[in-house]
Amino acid sequence: EREKMEREQESLLARSRYVVSMLFGRYGTLACILGVGIFMSYHTIFKRRNIQNLRFNRSRNQLGRPRPEEEEQGEHVSFKLDDFPFQFGEGYHEALELSMKLNKFLIVYIHSPISHPKSTSAFVTQVLTQPGVIDLIANHFVFWGVDLEGPRSQQGLQVAQALSATTYPFIGVLYYDGNTTLLNRLEGIKQLRNLELHLENVLNQRGNLLDARAELIAQNESSRQIRAEQDEEYQQALLQDQENERIQQEIERQIIEDQQKQIEEERQKKQEEKEANERIKTQQIQTASLLATKQARFAEYEKSLTENGGIKPESVTLMVRLPSGDRLVRRFNKSDQVESVYDWIDVQQLSG
Repeated sequence: EREKMEREQESLLARSRYVVSMLFGRYGTLACILGVGIFMSYHTIFKRRNIQNLRFNRSRNQLGRPRPEEEEQGEHVSFKLDDFPFQFGEGYHEALELSMKLNKFLIVYIHSPISHPKSTSAFVTQVLTQPGVIDLIANHFVFWGVDLEGPRSQQGLQVAQALSATTYPFIGVLYYDGNTTLLNRLEGIKQLRNLELHLENVLNQRGNLLDARAELIAQNESSRQIRAEQDEEYQQALLQDQENERIQQEIERQIIEDQQKQIEEERQKKQEEKEANERIKTQQIQTASLLATKQARFAEYEKSLTENGGIKPESVTLMVRLPSGDRLVRRFNKSDQVESVYDWIDVQQLSG
């Protein structure tokens, strides 16, 4: 009985938190203070009544057997939302974005096992965890649930206020496309017993929203693919143009290099011709100078030869074959210098 009283107090606190948040959100601080005052008065009366009932029950039934009305109240359900196979574990707004991304409706389930233990327990065990419901949700919906007595109770109260939920368990079916549209709402175990039928009706009657978005998504995807193909073709054409430009630049560079090479070869050839001409001129000058020297020296030889009586009977005859094939024949005295013979040959060869 003491544990039952504690659960009733916890349920009262949960209801009070929700009422305070509703009053504060809708009517401001003054209404919130007024609501807190009413709650404190009611809490004092409730506590005294429970103490009296506890004393009365102990005097009436020493075995501690629960009263009939307590049996109707039911036990706190041990079901956890995180144990549900397809519970989306992140926040409410993330669930909305996921439903739009997957092109599905969003089921919002508000779980209140302490304030509504009997109806919550019946809904969880008899409806929500049935295979048909689980399969339907898994295939066609995104499921997001929140426990008003759990760690995300504050967010749960905000969502409950936004969806105007007043009775629990609560399920809302939402369509999100940047704006949130509430397609259907089911409150209390009486409405929720036919959850599977209600969900199928939403799919049949409002599925055109998903079909239209699927068509839009397909069109966007087709447009995206077309743009991607166009971008790819453009990139390929751009790469081809760049390659052609590179090849053209390479050809032009090669032509310029060939021209420069040809110019350099012509310049070098002219330089070599110039140097060759200069060498020829130098050689000609040297040859002319050498020829003049030899001619002068050979002339002196002939002059001295004449003065000394000319060629003697005991002279010798020399015959020389030149590289050109010509032959030179002359008689020399045995007393003549060999230098005179070379001068004679050089004069004949250079002057010829």
